[in-house]
Amino acid sequence: MISLSGGGEFKLGDLFEKTKTNKLPFKTSELPKERTDKYTLPCLTSSFQNQGLNYFVPKDKATVLKNVISLPSNSDIYRAYFQSREFTVLSDAYAINWVYDDVKLSPSQYLFTVPCINKVTDLQIYSYKNKLGGWNVVRNKHIVLPTKDNKPDYKTMETFISAIQKLIIKDVVTYTDRKIAATKEVIA
Repeated sequence: MISLSGGGEFKLGDLFEKTKTNKLPFKTSELPKERTDKYTLPCLTSSFQNQGLNYFVPKDKATVLKNVISLPSNSDIYRAYFQSREFTVLSDAYAINWVYDDVKLSPSQYLFTVPCINKVTDLQIYSYKNKLGGWNVVRNKHIVLPTKDNKPDYKTMETFISAIQKLIIKDVVTYTDRKIAATKEVIA
């Protein structure tokens, strides 16, 4: 079993940087909620539904992002998400990418950091009236990560997420086997 006790505290602004994106000239009311021939790139807003990706914009002139963490800057819920597919930022949100120690995080390591971030940003004290704010506030928050030699323990982060994924797959297989067995009983 992996133990996460003894982790170290890190300032988000030391681990991540805000990704610069081109400002897009669209309003959400003008955008389709489904992909079209011209509007193919999901765009990020402050919504927490569908990880904030509820509209589509044209790819041209958009900053295409992938394998970063997104955060709303103007919302009722301040939840971080790992965005593994291409998207861009439209409004009231931003993306951050790992810069600490010149390490390139794997998708699993990014996934590990998301609940760590949410632990300090997705709190009941924040609301639409009591906004958390953007990166200028979030970058000063501290998260706890497993450490080795006073640095993030990337191997533990990877192993932990891998173990969770294996447990989920095992549960899905068990569930599927039960459904198949139940269906065979009904048919017999």
